[in-house]
Amino acid sequence: MPSFIPLLPSRDPSGGNTSQKRSSFRGSEHSQETTKYLGSKNEDYPRKNWSSVVLWNCGHPANRAVTPDFVMEATGAQLHRFTWLSDDLIGELPIEWNWLPDEFGPNEDAKLLHFTLGTPCFHEYANTPMAAEWQREKLLANYSSQHVIDGPFD
Repeated sequence: MPSFIPLLPSRDPSGGNTSQKRSSFRGSEHSQETTKYLGSKNEDYPRKNWSSVVLWNCGHPANRAVTPDFVMEATGAQLHRFTWLSDDLIGELPIEWNWLPDEFGPNEDAKLLHFTLGTPCFHEYANTPMAAEWQREKLLANYSSQHVIDGPFD
């Protein structure tokens, strides 16, 4: 599993937040798929997938708007779209840190996989690109080494 430390140089020097900001993620250019897993509608909206991976600059004045009350009252759409920020306050992360294998195909240099149309846990997506990597990480996450400990136990 990769370390997130290599992302630190990607921080926006202006002090803003940094997400995967790509023109290919704007508007209808994002995905031509109209449905995703379990038949859910695949909504298209501004800044789609930008909120998937974010380096937050909690000290930036623009982020003072994100109070507990704001988070409790805001819609999911407002939060995912960073409605309190202008585009110039959002930097850019390298695309391999939010790789969409079901839309972009396989990439051996990907650092973080984001299955947008359906995760390989659903049999309909078991053979999607890079599903084997997802399955391997699932096994590692669920692995438990059992140790025999001699008693007595009280």
